[in-house]
Order: sequence, then C-alpha cells, then structure tokens
Amino acid sequence: FSASGKGTVLRNSLVVFQFAISAFLIIATIVVYRQLEFIQNKELGFDKEHLVTLTGAFGMGPQKSKTFKERVAALPGVAAVSGCNTQPGDNYFGISFRPQGANEMTTGSGMIIDDGYIECMEMEIVEGRSFSEDFMDTLSIVVNEAAVREMELDDPIGKTVVSNDQFLNPNPDEQSNYTIVGVVKDFHFQSLHQIISPLFLIHNQRSFTPGVDGLITVRMKPPNFQETINDIEGLWKQFQPDQPFNYDFMDSDWAALYESEMNARRVLSVFAIIAIFIACMGLLGLAAYITQQRTKEIGIRKVLGATTENIVTLLSKDFLKLVGIALIFASPIAWWFGKEWLADFAYRINLDWWIFAVAGVVAVAIAFFTVSYQSIRAALANPIHSLKDE
Repeated sequence: FSASGKGTVLRNSLVVFQFAISAFLIIATIVVYRQLEFIQNKELGFDKEHLVTLTGAFGMGPQKSKTFKERVAALPGVAAVSGCNTQPGDNYFGISFRPQGANEMTTGSGMIIDDGYIECMEMEIVEGRSFSEDFMDTLSIVVNEAAVREMELDDPIGKTVVSNDQFLNPNPDEQSNYTIVGVVKDFHFQSLHQIISPLFLIHNQRSFTPGVDGLITVRMKPPNFQETINDIEGLWKQFQPDQPFNYDFMDSDWAALYESEMNARRVLSVFAIIAIFIACMGLLGLAAYITQQRTKEIGIRKVLGATTENIVTLLSKDFLKLVGIALIFASPIAWWFGKEWLADFAYRINLDWWIFAVAGVVAVAIAFFTVSYQSIRAALANPIHSLKDE
C-alpha cells in the first residue's frame, strides 16, 4: 500500500485476521452441511419413510398382541405391521454366539422380532429366508452380513450357532443351539457414528416374554396418514383402554440422532454471517482510508488516461492479496477441524479440495464487491477536484 507505518500494518493485520475467521467458518459450515446431507441421503438398508412405531404394547399379552396386529394390518391405509423390542437408532442388548465346534464367541447386538419385521422394514434377505409362521422358528436365527464375516462362515445357511446367554436358555446350565435360516443385508441399526457390527435377530417366541412385542411397527400407505393413525388409535383403545396411545415417526426419530450436528450447522451459519459482516466493515473502512490517501495518485492516473477498470484493479488487488493471505492461514486450520469432527462418524464424506476452493471464491468475491464500492467511487470522481485539493 502507498500509506505506510504501524497503523497500516495493524489495519492490514486485522483484515487478514477477520477474513481468516470468516474463511474458517465458511469451510466449517460447508463440511457440516455436506456431512448432514450425506447422512440424510445415505442408503440405510431399510426404508424409514412412512413408518410409525407404537410403544407400550407389552401389556397386551401374546394372543391379544397378535390379534391387534392382524386388525391393524387389515386397515386400508396400512401396508404392513410387525412387532419388535427395539428399533434402528434405539438401544440394543448385547448377545454372544459361536459357531458349533468353535471356541471363540462373537459378541454383537441382539434384536427380538416377529415373522413380519424384515418385510415391514423393507430389508433385504441376501441368503436363506426371514422368519415365517410356516416354520417352527423358535430355535432359528437370522444374522446380518457383519455377523457372518465376524464368525467366518462361508456358507451360513443351516449352520448351528451356540449361545450361553441365560435369557435365551430355559435351563441356565444348558446351551441353546440355534440354526441360521437367513442372512439380512447389513443395515444401519445405529447412527452413522457407529460402524455396522454383528447383529443377531431372535424370534419373538424365544425371548424375554415369548410372543409379546414391546414395540409395534406400522408401515402406512400414503397419502392419508393422519386418517390411518386415527384408525389405529381407535383399535388401540379397544385393546389397551388403560394405556395411552403413543406413536413416533421413524424418520423423525432417525433425524433426532443428529440433533447436535443440526444445531452445530445452525450456529456455524449464524457465526459465519456475523464474521463476514464484521470483516466487510473492516475492509470497507480500510478501503476508504487507502482511497483517501491515494486521491492525488488516482487523479494523475486518470488525467494520463487510466480507465475506471484500471483504477478499480489498482485499488482492489492489494486488498485481495490480504484475503489470499487469510485463506492461507485459515485453510489448514479448517482442514484439521473438519478431519477431527468427521472422525466421530464411521461413515463420512471426504474433505475434497473443492470445499476450500469454494470458500476461497466466496471470500474473494465478498472482498472484491466490498472494495469495489470505494474503488468505483474514486475512479468516477472528477480528477480536477482531487488535483485542486492537493
């Protein structure tokens, strides 16, 4: 810059600092936004749309629960009904199995489901079959692909696995032998913070309270959702008059798993806007100061034939250098922040170079348009007045 001294150095340093913060916040906002978009659009291995979960079904008892599900399934707005003890995104109990003849146990998560659960959730069976009332499945088990890999089973269908868990065994001193009848394609039964681990699906006739479902899952047909919910509530009051009717939408519950990330995106967006505004005010003030210091120079250049574009370029390039320096400082810090934040997710986006390029283009564009106001104003001024004042 033409103006020199400690004051100018301080002003330049403040501009660099302010734009470095702005660039950091822009990059961080883009990273968080893209990760949330990735989470929302990633294939989960089941269809979470149009699913409603009814809680508090334990009090029905086995026969009443079965009848209730049959009545709900007969409603015109219902596509499928199933029972289970938990849902994707909720807590799972730990359980261990080992292939018969092996010594090493494989510990994973356990889930209790009925005959129609896999179909209701629209999961994919990659080998064998799901549970069916056509078979006696109390000693059958369905596992996910992660469990097959962990137990190193080449041909899992028909293989026997052994459990020592007491709640699965009528006699605590005995082991229960289960036959694998199906392998379900890996699905995300926990948030994307967690890698897909071994999962063992137990038939609801062989568990805590045989035949009773803690949760009932209903897949509804669009578009009359509220009407269908009202019909289900009517049936619920017939079967559970003393139990309140509570339901949750699966897609809302799944979104709630990432509430902290959603809040982070909102906070970062607000702070990015504030930081950009403050940086622009600082840059605008510095541009006004420098333009005033170079009034005579601008007047002479115009008399000698400099165009408006020449003057704008002359006054803008030094400010854009400051923004470039800010980006150099901000980018590695933002990269480190993004890497550390994304490390909390087992499934995440890549920190692509274009994220930093976009942040750079945005920062440069904001700086250019901010400086252009003063630059164009100076370039359009009558050079005679500026030379006369000097």
